[in-house]
Amino acid sequence: MRTIFVLACLFFSNFVHALGREVSYEEIISQHQNQIIWVATCGAWKSANQAGFYRIVHASIGDQSYIYIQWMKPNSEGDNEVQHMLSVPQINNDHASISLESLNCKVTKAGIKILARSESGHHTKMGVVEIIIFQEFGKYLFKERFQ
Repeated sequence: MRTIFVLACLFFSNFVHALGREVSYEEIISQHQNQIIWVATCGAWKSANQAGFYRIVHASIGDQSYIYIQWMKPNSEGDNEVQHMLSVPQINNDHASISLESLNCKVTKAGIKILARSESGHHTKMGVVEIIIFQEFGKYLFKERFQ
């Protein structure tokens, strides 16, 4: 009986894990490039010996949004390259069921603030998503409020 229970747990754990799979930027670029609906630069970042600007990439596949924040920096050839990228896990998983609209970005003292109207497929409610991105690579704060 114990063996059947353990096998059942292993079997169903695969389904649970699949529900929360984070969708990578590489997957968006390679498989869903035409679903990128908004790319914007906003604000500047600075660390001890580096400086650059933020770039925001928003893709939408069906009713699900995906958002990636990149810390960009010009290289010696004058091209821009990604120094660091943040995938927002609260949104970028295939079970989040969050659709973002009317994205905008504001420069703050700490970095940038991304605001968007949101609709959650889980709550069937409208809301607001706020993502505060700090100067330090990968540091952010995520807030979601439903109306």
